[in-house]
Amino acid sequence: MRAAAIVTAAGSGSRMEISTNKVLLPFGGGTVVEAAVLPFANPDRFQKIIITYSLPDRDYLQEALKDIAVPLQFVEGGSTRQESVFRGLEALVSDSPGVVLIHDAARPWLTEELVVTVLEQTESTGSSVPVVPSVNAMKVIDGKGIIRQHLKREETVSAQTPQGFSFSGILDAHRQARAENYNAIDDTELWDRYKGPVSTVPGATANRKITYKGDL
Repeated sequence: MRAAAIVTAAGSGSRMEISTNKVLLPFGGGTVVEAAVLPFANPDRFQKIIITYSLPDRDYLQEALKDIAVPLQFVEGGSTRQESVFRGLEALVSDSPGVVLIHDAARPWLTEELVVTVLEQTESTGSSVPVVPSVNAMKVIDGKGIIRQHLKREETVSAQTPQGFSFSGILDAHRQARAENYNAIDDTELWDRYKGPVSTVPGATANRKITYKGDL
């Protein structure tokens, strides 16, 4: 099945209190974004990789990813991650991939093994998300910071990326959300709202996201 990937790199370093996009920071002899994209750089599996960007970062991203062995297309992102993913999906319409994997560029510890696991599960079920068990006591709070619900830890997980979907299905879900002005926390929420349940695969504790300075 023909597959494509979308790697969202249109964020900023606001929570890290830095002036540059965190995905352009040095990492493992390259950059954070390069490490996040490399696990998809297999032309036998992926026909194209979409990179969403903020306008000031485009040239830097192109330079950082110049050696990637799969065709890249750079798409200007939106003001939210959801808008960026939507633009990336629309840019893939003419390519008509069967499935698409959506990944955060701020997750540079991704492995090719996990990519293959998500891809195969997506091809089998239409959707897939890697998850890891929660290690903290999970609570629901209200707008005043008061705990209103105590969740069972064994019934909660942390969702990671890449998240895989039938291309036509997730594109339709994004279009419906756009029409309704519905904002979701991630793409699995949109799939669950408009398409149905999302299947899971075991994630990796090392596949963490860079958010704060300490994460590096």
